[in-house]
Amino acid sequence: MRTSTPFFKTACLCLISALAPGLAHAAVVFAQIDLTNDTVTLHNNGGTAVDLGGWRFCSHDADQGFRYTDATDLNGQSIAAGSSIVIDMSDAIFSANFATPLDAGNPYSLALYNDLDGSLSFSSSNDLSAFVQFAPAGATNFGQAENRTGTAVAAGLWDAAGSFVRLDPTDTRIVLNDLNTSTGAASFSAIPEPASLTALALSSILLLTRRRR
Repeated sequence: MRTSTPFFKTACLCLISALAPGLAHAAVVFAQIDLTNDTVTLHNNGGTAVDLGGWRFCSHDADQGFRYTDATDLNGQSIAAGSSIVIDMSDAIFSANFATPLDAGNPYSLALYNDLDGSLSFSSSNDLSAFVQFAPAGATNFGQAENRTGTAVAAGLWDAAGSFVRLDPTDTRIVLNDLNTSTGAASFSAIPEPASLTALALSSILLLTRRRR
């Protein structure tokens, strides 16, 4: 059966409109977590700008339960298509209602929720846009930091509750390896401070020198 062109175009437009909220949902990812400066870099890998008005962060660490930013905290913030913005989590508008600081010494979880339909629910996987959880290397007890993992798994943003980005004491940043996807701890890399990188390079050179002897 041949489909008329006008009907086909109309059907496509309706499908795109129906999928638009979901596309915006999937577009925003955590590009970087700066553990030293308490900043979070959000990246929009979608093809249209995303208005963050009404969007909210949820955080919790090993000892502290859910903490939320207010519904107006991100008003006026938007991310152009293919661009990034840096959010200072130590800003006064966040500090009273947020688990801070972001650091490598404590199991921690960070989630970003959208308000695409005006009825945000923190337990809804459809409203969860980005998720990451991290813990010190060797940690086995994550306490409260796993409380949102089930929602993240249901959203397709994480792989398992016990999956954490593992951090060494010298790590200062967590970066997303591929801006187009984030499905678990393996999607992120922990980056040590420059001094540690220099020390690692020197130790490697010394090791190679000794082997040659």
